[in-house]
Amino acid sequence: MIYSLENSMIKITASTLGAELHSITGKKEGTEYLWNGDAKYWKYHSPILFPIVGNLVSSKYRALERTYELPSHGLGRISDFKFISQTNDSITFELKYSEETMKRYPYKFSLLINYTIKENSVKVTYNVKNLDNKDISFSIGAHPAFMCPIEKNEKLEDYYLKFNRKEASDRMEITKDGYYSHKRKEGLVDTDIMLLSK
Repeated sequence: MIYSLENSMIKITASTLGAELHSITGKKEGTEYLWNGDAKYWKYHSPILFPIVGNLVSSKYRALERTYELPSHGLGRISDFKFISQTNDSITFELKYSEETMKRYPYKFSLLINYTIKENSVKVTYNVKNLDNKDISFSIGAHPAFMCPIEKNEKLEDYYLKFNRKEASDRMEITKDGYYSHKRKEGLVDTDIMLLSK
């Protein structure tokens, strides 16, 4: 089911399937900022990656002395979340462990996803709760896809990501098959801007 949330500046929609944002629209010009989910290229908009980020070799991993299988990026993006609540400026969804999730990920958990809008921004909050009687292992990530370039007279290189403070970080190198190569490369060097390019 699709839910919407809006104020005077933006409107967002999100689905219970994957708790995925489907749209971020600026109301003044009607500009859509999120990828349209064209399945010819990529059917998602902004999937939640949980309890893994990336691919597993042969889709398999070992935990608690057993072998389990998980698809690329885990269960989050392919699971039905429960609608929890909605206010004037936020909406919350939950994915909770079940018999089905335990077959692929043997831990008891609750994953809450909250979207809050304020003026022309969207804040996304992830809250993983351990409901088990043991430590749980997980990764969590986001994979939002933005329309870029937005205007016909622009190119991708006109865009950049801006952080709220200067960052320094290397980055993990990924193979063409999507696996970590165990090599690292220079990433951000004391900057708050990441230029975009193909």
